[in-house]
Amino acid sequence: MIALKHVPTQIEARLLPVVVDLLFKHGYAGLNIREVSKVTGMGPATIYKYFGSKEKLTLRVLQDLDHQVAEAILPGIPGSEPQYDRWKAFYRSLLSYYDEYPVVAVIQNISMPTSTWFLPQDRWPVVEVAEVIRALISEGRACGELDPLVSDNQILATHYMHLVREVRLWHFRGMSWRLIDRLEIFFAIIWKTISTPGAAK
Repeated sequence: MIALKHVPTQIEARLLPVVVDLLFKHGYAGLNIREVSKVTGMGPATIYKYFGSKEKLTLRVLQDLDHQVAEAILPGIPGSEPQYDRWKAFYRSLLSYYDEYPVVAVIQNISMPTSTWFLPQDRWPVVEVAEVIRALISEGRACGELDPLVSDNQILATHYMHLVREVRLWHFRGMSWRLIDRLEIFFAIIWKTISTPGAAK
């Protein structure tokens, strides 16, 4: 996880919602510290003092959003159901959350440059949802329902590849449907890719 100086709560409370709004509207390329400064009334020097760069500021936003998503989706995953049902519940919770908070869906999957996904692990900002997936992987391995020929990293890559594609398709077609309505098609592809042939459905 990225390491930042201690940032006072009141500073983050003023900054992060503004950055979220600007990232949603303009994307990473269009985000400008001067505009953040203007909207928040906080001098650029203060922003750079705590975050050092635009990149670190936006990665901090991603961290915060990742935490919110993880907290929201965990209660929706049943504790003792078959793996198929637990994985499907994970995606049902995630897509439902995105439908409720489309700003989060856009920022996490569209606004940030592709290079964000290839940062070194110590700077990777989205660890909490990944840990939920890793826990599902571990449980799936233990009961033999995940294909042993598909590595953990390949499962994570499959998740992100299909999720980003789904959100981008939805966004660029005007967000004219609910993401949750694509669950059956979306999840069927993922489960077929990661599960042991003949695993329970």
